[in-house]
Amino acid sequence: MNINADERLDLTSVTNHGDNTSNLSSQEEKLFKVLHDVVQPGDAITPDAAAEQINEYLRSHPNRSGEREEDTEVVGDFLGSFWSLLTSVVEYTPYNHPGQDRLIITMQSLTKRTQGSYAIWGQSALQVWSDLPLLGPCVREKWNWAATPSFNNPYHEMPGAKEWINIIAFTARLIGAKIVNWETFPIWALREALEEPFRSVAENDIHALVAAQWIFHAGEVIYGLSVEESLVENPRITKGGSLFDGESGFNMKRWAFWKKRAGALSNEVSADVREIASAVVEKMSEIEGN
Repeated sequence: MNINADERLDLTSVTNHGDNTSNLSSQEEKLFKVLHDVVQPGDAITPDAAAEQINEYLRSHPNRSGEREEDTEVVGDFLGSFWSLLTSVVEYTPYNHPGQDRLIITMQSLTKRTQGSYAIWGQSALQVWSDLPLLGPCVREKWNWAATPSFNNPYHEMPGAKEWINIIAFTARLIGAKIVNWETFPIWALREALEEPFRSVAENDIHALVAAQWIFHAGEVIYGLSVEESLVENPRITKGGSLFDGESGFNMKRWAFWKKRAGALSNEVSADVREIASAVVEKMSEIEGN
């Protein structure tokens, strides 16, 4: 799917109920405007300015009292609401639109700012913004989408498919930029895409696009972890799919298997996706040579 870099994005689905009335609070409306403007082409707002506005909205939140214990709930509510809004904007920002990169720059700028340390949801204290508390659970919530089996129409007509690929692309960018260290996410995605039997053309298209996002945007990180044979905290959740009999976690046997399967997958996709699917193997070889 080709995207014009100058194409303005329609984000009305983020804010509207079916009757075209906004479902956002006044605070969320302000945050949405910042996110809306930063993903659009042009210079309505820079990523640094967007990060500063977001930070200021939290700093000056009317319900903050200055007492850490009382403010923990306020900060937690703000972050939960903001990350939910952010990931909703991501869903409607195509994986190959420059708006995705502008959001990543905004995130990098946010992590350089501070609003103190808070033990949100009863967890150990995390720094706002550098630790990005609650972002992981919000992204994980979006991860539960599943393809419709034996779907016979083009993949982009499958309910939720485009939005899911966009979320994958953003997550891969976060990891590739080393903003977060979520080692399980790429394994889950590549396991589903490349370690199971191929399915319908529409499902294959989706999995090829998903694999492409991880390799194009986080391939160097994934390869580095594979060379190191990095194990995740709970190996059980990163064990192989039905076609891979190697060790869990990252390793070179698994990287080589992914590369082989990516090549085979490029022959099982539609003409619209074949070019990007074929480029995955080329990118993996390029990464190996660096």
